[in-house]
Amino acid sequence: GHADPHRDKCVFHKVTHSPIRMMNAIGDSTADLIFMLDILTQFVTARWILVVEDVQMWVLKENLSDISHHYVHNGLLMDVLGQLPWQYVNCVWATAPDGLKMLRLFRLLKLLHLHRITRGFHKAEAMYPQLKFLFMGANLLLSLGLFAHWSACLWMYVGMMGMGPGLPPGEPQGWVVTQQIFNLNGTHLNPGWYYEWVSAFYWSITTMTTIGYGDITASTSEERTVAVFVMVAGCACFAWTTGKIAEILTTASACKLRFSNKMEELQDFMKAAGVPEHLRRRAISHYMQRFPEQKIFDADKILQDLPVDLCKLITYELYKPLLEQIPLFAACDKTTLADICHRMRAVAINEHVEIVTEGRISDGLFVVRLGEVTILREGEFVKTARRGDMVGENSA
Repeated sequence: GHADPHRDKCVFHKVTHSPIRMMNAIGDSTADLIFMLDILTQFVTARWILVVEDVQMWVLKENLSDISHHYVHNGLLMDVLGQLPWQYVNCVWATAPDGLKMLRLFRLLKLLHLHRITRGFHKAEAMYPQLKFLFMGANLLLSLGLFAHWSACLWMYVGMMGMGPGLPPGEPQGWVVTQQIFNLNGTHLNPGWYYEWVSAFYWSITTMTTIGYGDITASTSEERTVAVFVMVAGCACFAWTTGKIAEILTTASACKLRFSNKMEELQDFMKAAGVPEHLRRRAISHYMQRFPEQKIFDADKILQDLPVDLCKLITYELYKPLLEQIPLFAACDKTTLADICHRMRAVAINEHVEIVTEGRISDGLFVVRLGEVTILREGEFVKTARRGDMVGENSA
């Protein structure tokens, strides 16, 4: 019988006849299954959301309706477009036009998930500051490796364009022919999938690093076009890498260094004191939630160096959204509110810590800015104070 050129485009066609087709089919199916499961788990996975009001804070969304609502409005569309099985069109519609191949570009939307890996590296650097150079190196190697792999895939594709019976006489042969992966007629010589990939990856690395040993060279116009792109992009990648390393070593901001030093000091103290692992994690989580951007500002010192009038205006802008929610200050003018804000002090209180005790004289009026405060009277629950509520004996 004659080969069906349309059915041959299906990823599952003749998978048992070619190890490469088998690997591609298994890889595609496995990746699709993983991403489909990921979409489903996003509807039931609690997550921390960075909310910016008058101050940045992490808010945990753990209610299923809130989780689903957030995912539907932030990411579901991109995930669905990237997951739709465009590569299987020829399996169910054998005569599908070749133009539908362009729909496969939507699969690139899956690359948006790579930000999770980068975010994981940043979190690991914050939790283990003594290993920050290890995590930084792993992040850079992963980035360069991914770019080299994509360049290798493109290099393999353009190499296969320089072969086949339709090649004009005297036309340069593609690199896959000179490396004996295919013959000039387009017959696959089957040297092994690893040899094919590592040959393309080897060319990508030597070209990106401008070493270029010359054993795999660009002959066709398509190959030379790709080679120019990879050389330019490779130089840009290594320039970015060098700049990134120099930035980390020499130009880290004072507030980031203060956070990094605080975390390192915390780790060293708890290790020397023999603090249990679960308490160490709670202490680290406290700082991660309190400083979501991993920066510690010495706000008191900054404001003390400013003129009093300017300091009042700045503190007014900082606390204005909070004071607007308090009925007690509704009748105050801007000048009075600025004086009040100038006297306010931010206090961070951990969970299960008493702010004021019933029957004792309080030394101030507390206003909830973030989080919740449970109010008890004679041991009985009264209410839960939230943002804008006043707390303390003086609030009565």
